[in-house]
Amino acid sequence: MGNLLRRSSDINTVLGSYLAPGNLYQVNAYAQGAIASGPSTGGVHQVYPGHGFVVGEYAMKGLDPLSVSRVGAVNNNGTEISLDNTSLVSSANTVWVNLGVDANGTTPGYTQTGTPNRVIYSTPTTANTITNSIVICGSDGSYGYWYPSTLPIWELILTPAKVPIRCIIQNSNVLLVSNSTNLTDNLIARYDGTGGLTIQDGYATNAPSINDDGGITAAGTHILGKAGTTTTLLGALTAVQAVTLNGGITATGANTFGATGNMTTIPGSATISQNLTLTGTATFGSTLSAGNSTLLITDMSQISVKGATAPSSTIGLNVSWGTSGTAASAAIVAGGKDNRFTVAVTPRTSGFSGNATVTVTFGTPFTVSAPQGIVVMQNSTGVTAGQLSWTTSLTNIVITMPQNPVAFVHYFSVILIG
Repeated sequence: MGNLLRRSSDINTVLGSYLAPGNLYQVNAYAQGAIASGPSTGGVHQVYPGHGFVVGEYAMKGLDPLSVSRVGAVNNNGTEISLDNTSLVSSANTVWVNLGVDANGTTPGYTQTGTPNRVIYSTPTTANTITNSIVICGSDGSYGYWYPSTLPIWELILTPAKVPIRCIIQNSNVLLVSNSTNLTDNLIARYDGTGGLTIQDGYATNAPSINDDGGITAAGTHILGKAGTTTTLLGALTAVQAVTLNGGITATGANTFGATGNMTTIPGSATISQNLTLTGTATFGSTLSAGNSTLLITDMSQISVKGATAPSSTIGLNVSWGTSGTAASAAIVAGGKDNRFTVAVTPRTSGFSGNATVTVTFGTPFTVSAPQGIVVMQNSTGVTAGQLSWTTSLTNIVITMPQNPVAFVHYFSVILIG
């Protein structure tokens, strides 16, 4: 018979708002039942290998005492059982409890005739068997018994009124994972169906895997975090598919997001403490803070704004630069996609008073937050880069040089990120 193991546990039930001990609850120890591997046909049920049924025993579908049938046949390889009651059906992951040769047949009394299909003992020797393999819980809900270490046991828990409420699978040898040679090493397994008892590793495309060093490869579309949370990446992240970051992201490695033709969406804030490379289309719904690191954008035409557009054809200019002399002028001389343009400004020739300022009004106001501005001065005389400043609002960008500029055409390349 082999060594005996001790099984001890307790049963608790929900009573109002607290747990109560299962006093006088009944625990029946049975041989293993079966778990359906697929749908049944005409009383023949496909099951996983390793079930414990033999002809003449009774099978109960789940915990339903009205769905009980005698087992009429089992096939040689242990993957089918046939029930006398052909009206009972099963689908993948249906559990069949093995009631043994129940004394009451299809109206179960939960008492086996003859020798139970699983024998248990009250002491650590085989000399003291427990009648009908039934244990009654004590006042504290506890129970215990000894059983052969090599034999699977399914426990059926019943109330004092003999109503089945739970099935506990102990030491089962039912194969819930196929031993097929077609499985792929290191692929991430998933539940198969909704029963929670079987798993699968099949994927249509983009099969994810985990290597022996803990590295994850997942080529599909990924959603990280949720609104109001922060996703922290301690290492580098390389994402060549579309990436959606629903919450904030803190990325402390050298990170690469997206590929040409894919969309990277960050509705929340993004704080990048290392270099960030964006090679695909990127949409930023809030502040993008690059800190002291490099923000590398390989294709300026692929930056888009959130909630507003400012195409060059509709940008309005309101120039206030100097107070007298030949009138100042300004014009858009080059436009990019939506939020990238170059403005050429010629200041007045005399009569300056205070700072030189040009205001560029957006064709369509921003609706979420003011954009972040990047202004680059080109082909300018009399002004150094450190003297240039600008402010942005929902409706315009104001470029200021804190001194009187010379009469010269000044070019400013403007990029808005928002």
